[in-house]
Amino acid sequence: MNHLDDELRSALRREEPPQGFAERLMSRIAAAPVRPSRWERLLSALRLPGLPKLGWVAAAVCLVLLGSALEYRRQQRVKAEGKAARAQVMLALRMASTKLNVALREAKLVNRPGGARPLIRKQRPRTEHL
Repeated sequence: MNHLDDELRSALRREEPPQGFAERLMSRIAAAPVRPSRWERLLSALRLPGLPKLGWVAAAVCLVLLGSALEYRRQQRVKAEGKAARAQVMLALRMASTKLNVALREAKLVNRPGGARPLIRKQRPRTEHL
């Protein structure tokens, strides 16, 4: 392990750059062609000489209107999904209420003062109002 440490130290030791390194580097940087950034290239591609500024404004307004319309439709869809979910919850609550009322009625029959509930009882017709 000590041998590995020595190799790493020798490989990573600090060295001074050769004479004239900074000058050569600066001259190469100055001679290199300047490439425009990605953003600058995009903007230059959008600058069409034949299209007046009013056309760009109209295009921007159209994009804003399109985005607004899409957002409006998304909000309407979310609202409709919410209403459907509410209807499902209300139906589930009505069903649970009906079942609880049946269980409460049965519990009252078992606990009535006259004794246990009768074995046979008439079924009355059920009408559920939804």
